[in-house]
Amino acid sequence: MFFFKRLIITSCVLVFQIAFQIKALATFKPTINVLSTMHTLDPTLIAHFEEENKLNVRVDFVGSRNEFEAHMRAGLRTYDVVVADERILEKLSLERLLRSLPDEYVSPADNKSPLCKRSKINEDGRAYLALFTDPLGIAYRINQSNIVYPVNWDILIHTEENPYWRQRIAISPSYKSQFLLALLATQTEITPSSWFIPESATKWFKQLRLQNANTDLPIELAFLGDKVSAAVTFYSDFLRAKRVVPGLDFVVPTQSTYFDRISVGWASSSMQEVFSK
Repeated sequence: MFFFKRLIITSCVLVFQIAFQIKALATFKPTINVLSTMHTLDPTLIAHFEEENKLNVRVDFVGSRNEFEAHMRAGLRTYDVVVADERILEKLSLERLLRSLPDEYVSPADNKSPLCKRSKINEDGRAYLALFTDPLGIAYRINQSNIVYPVNWDILIHTEENPYWRQRIAISPSYKSQFLLALLATQTEITPSSWFIPESATKWFKQLRLQNANTDLPIELAFLGDKVSAAVTFYSDFLRAKRVVPGLDFVVPTQSTYFDRISVGWASSSMQEVFSK
């Protein structure tokens, strides 16, 4: 009698375990691991991709551009996709941490388009795929600014047009960044064979320094604390600030600007080939 009771109990346990495993398999979803910086990916886009493909997307964030390689080499996670600035992906490609893209995913080259123009490391377009450009421009409070189009960089030093901007412009504290902005604004090119810095660039640099708000706060806090009325920043930083700062707008000077190209690479450690593509 005891034997039959034990047999019945064992059978019930096995049936329960099999039913549980079948249910688990039915609800199992594959997972794609993505490595990126914060404020780069739209959460609604990720949610839509998860729903459409019946999978999970796990995103790990790095604190700086120097941490991508360390995260990938640590081996704590097998990443499938890396979303980063083009220069980061160039380095990862040279370190063989990225796979080559299949031919069907290579976008056509177009030297006239800032997005589609290829670098020397990605001449065949198979190292990574450019997603969008992130231009340098000017974020400003609408109610404190008079913007007349077309806009050029001189708006930063001609503060009589925008009195609220006088000594209230957030600029990178780095002298190097400020000087590069002066070269950009004055359309000046410095080469290793240059004997001197043109006076126009030096004068513009000094005028820019006079309007610096001298704040080391993130731009959203600087705007919220009424420390600045304008800021020289990348568009991605403006989008982050706009979420919490009312009445903020952004303009890219028409003459020229710097920009980052945010791109996507296929990690060599990828385990989800179909969904990664």
